[in-house]
Amino acid sequence: MKATVLFADVSGAAISQCIGQLRSAAESTGGRVVKLVGDEVMVVFATPDAAAKAAVKMHQCIEALPAVAGAEPALRVGFHSGPIMRRDRDVVGDTVNLAARLVQQAQKGQTLTSAPTAAELSTGMRPFLRDLQRVALVDKAETVRLCEMLKTSLKGAARAQEAKAKTMVRLAYGDQVVVCSRETPRIVIGRHKDCALVIGDKLASRQHCTLEARDDGFFLLDHSTYGTYVTFEGEQEILLKGEGLALARHGWIAFGHPHGGSAEAVEFSGS
Repeated sequence: MKATVLFADVSGAAISQCIGQLRSAAESTGGRVVKLVGDEVMVVFATPDAAAKAAVKMHQCIEALPAVAGAEPALRVGFHSGPIMRRDRDVVGDTVNLAARLVQQAQKGQTLTSAPTAAELSTGMRPFLRDLQRVALVDKAETVRLCEMLKTSLKGAARAQEAKAKTMVRLAYGDQVVVCSRETPRIVIGRHKDCALVIGDKLASRQHCTLEARDDGFFLLDHSTYGTYVTFEGEQEILLKGEGLALARHGWIAFGHPHGGSAEAVEFSGS
């Protein structure tokens, strides 16, 4: 059978203090805790989406715990999807081994998955992925590309609903202001003079990205060479590469490089 296997490793706190919260986070998205291995918990999910959502909730639970002897509790998570074999109450196989390898590669506060598993995530989850380096698998010559699952992923579905409720999105860049609405459903942004919003940044592509009004909200679609960086106010910056993202509330769009307060960023606001 096929499943998604997740390992979560706790540091700065005893696993016994955290297992109840980790179990609740796992079960809230349909996961089943298989076993404890030292400071790690192993969970099986039906889909990569369920594992990704549980990972976000797990991080939130552990980060809310108080420091112990000056050490802040932290969590590392790795998950991979593939065929598994059941052995009594345990689960074994290459999928389990790779998931265990991924959690070893993760840093504190980080969730890693494999590129093949990332490709199985739903469209709404993919904008919250960041490609990392290739690493060698245990006892094998082949390598696998790692992807980081950003902890803002749970907010994606809520943001899409918020975008759907908006009637317009306003874009401001220097003295230029354009509005995307049902009446003007497509705004092209880029360096080319024929774009609806012309960008002066040298790293911007001629037609860098497009903002579209759809039945299910307002979506920014990247077409660029170097990527589109989106920052929602109060959240971590998101890099889009050939992907789409629902725009809502207030934030900034940067072209080919992080925002960092750049004057070349476009400010957006929904209403």
